[in-house]
Amino acid sequence: MSGRTCSVVKENLEKLELLNHLWERFKAIPEMIRLAHGIVMAEFDLENEYESPFDVEYEIKNLADKVEKDLTKFVVRLVVGGLNVSVNVDEVYGRFKGKFNAVEIAKYVETEYLSRADDLAFKHTLEKARELLPYSVRNSYSYEEDPDAKLKLAKIQKKNKLVLQYHLDWGFGAPVMYGFLEAAPALEKLARIVLKGEKPSTVRALDITHAYWNNTTAEEVLQKKELAGPIQAVKVHKNGNVYFWFESEENARKVAEVLIYGTL
Repeated sequence: MSGRTCSVVKENLEKLELLNHLWERFKAIPEMIRLAHGIVMAEFDLENEYESPFDVEYEIKNLADKVEKDLTKFVVRLVVGGLNVSVNVDEVYGRFKGKFNAVEIAKYVETEYLSRADDLAFKHTLEKARELLPYSVRNSYSYEEDPDAKLKLAKIQKKNKLVLQYHLDWGFGAPVMYGFLEAAPALEKLARIVLKGEKPSTVRALDITHAYWNNTTAEEVLQKKELAGPIQAVKVHKNGNVYFWFESEENARKVAEVLIYGTL
């Protein structure tokens, strides 16, 4: 699996260089503050640093660190665009901390992440979707190596339906859906990848999210949701079971195999 074929760095070179220019201008501010502070201390015969209105070096340093990290995030977002690629911004920031260069950061992200965008996106999608797997079928085997492969598939595939699990905290009223609305749409993406051949880095899946978006009561959450994509319906149960219906048994089996064993 591969990422983009054209260079995002080349496409955005002028904008990246503009960020570098603006950062260089910004970096001059601490020195100006230190100079102003020194002048005021000398000209007004101040004895204590805190008496100077320019005694803000610590605050300025914190601000500079924040801006540098925010700039790094900004460059990462620019390079990644709308791709389903999760970049470790802390790792990128740590690598370039104190030597911010938008062009070099963009090149690094392009080389280390975009060059394998589909592989990274598939891995992330699979990890999120596997949060729906019952623990009894989770493993590190391949399908060929697993002596219990058929039994595990049978545990989650019932004809054209997958019986998966996600335990919601019901509390009072509607449960908190945040985690479920990460895992279930990931399964929807996985289904599109497996059944429709869509690219992991660009696949979109909003049917399940939209189906539950405005639910405000437990009754609404527990209703069967009819969908239009490769997953044709979803039903959440209070016991933790979640049913996902597909067009056919074959489609359900294909998705189940990839969900358990992670290979297309």
